[in-house]
Amino acid sequence: MKITGNVTIREDGEELLTDGKGTLNPGGYEREAMMGGRGVNGYKQTPVAPSVQCTVHHTNRTDLIRLAGITDGTLLFETDTGQSWMLRGAFVTEPPELDVGAGTCVLNFSGYGLDRV
Repeated sequence: MKITGNVTIREDGEELLTDGKGTLNPGGYEREAMMGGRGVNGYKQTPVAPSVQCTVHHTNRTDLIRLAGITDGTLLFETDTGQSWMLRGAFVTEPPELDVGAGTCVLNFSGYGLDRV
């Protein structure tokens, strides 16, 4: 059985020049135990938005300003094991910082919803 080891990430159909790695958080709920005098009484939950993080190689064609301005995009996260997810209404959560020594920048995305495709 093959284990996921690489990912291809496309933003509005254009492949990002990633290092082949990335993280995907499907979103859902963060739960916190609510304690009482005799132990756990239950939990409360807070919604968590789906997110994607990836490292992009910087070249003479990389437009950091365009990347920083992504709002309402469509992000496709395709693994080498054949599973794919689409982040709808994707937006960059903070401006990417260029690490000149490494020649990379990290992109953090969130969005309105995540669908398996």
